[in-house]
Amino acid sequence: MKPREIRTLLMAVGIISVLPASAEPEDRHDSWNRLRAEHFAYVCMESAPSFITAEARLAKRRSSEHAQSTLYPMESQMELRENEASCSCAVTFGGVNADDMLDMVKTTLIDKYSEDIASDTQISGNKIAFQFDGESVDVTLTSLKRRQIFWVIARATRDGDCPS
Repeated sequence: MKPREIRTLLMAVGIISVLPASAEPEDRHDSWNRLRAEHFAYVCMESAPSFITAEARLAKRRSSEHAQSTLYPMESQMELRENEASCSCAVTFGGVNADDMLDMVKTTLIDKYSEDIASDTQISGNKIAFQFDGESVDVTLTSLKRRQIFWVIARATRDGDCPS
């Protein structure tokens, strides 16, 4: 095995090993996915629409004992990215089944923010439009597979500049 393959295998084993051993595999995956969905909701959605508190929320989450023991360093990253006319708050996380991860993020967002879903939104695919304080925040979920691990990028985007 090449060093990269060994690292990938160790990470995949690590992903499974941090979950409660007593849980059935499906429960373990649900628990894993739920934690990551709640992480995105806490950091990006709770700071929407301005994203001013996103970095403080990330710092608080990183310092929590629970997150330190269950989130990998690369998963506790948050990115505020300013594009031409918009600002995005994005979190990336990995797991064993992209469809299950995407479903868990959608379910979590719909459960937590059902009253904030834009009235004209039809939830289809991996995009959901929300209204926070009269401002539109669009959530886009994408998945990809790198080195045998599925990754989900959860991104909340609004018009305007990012906080400085």
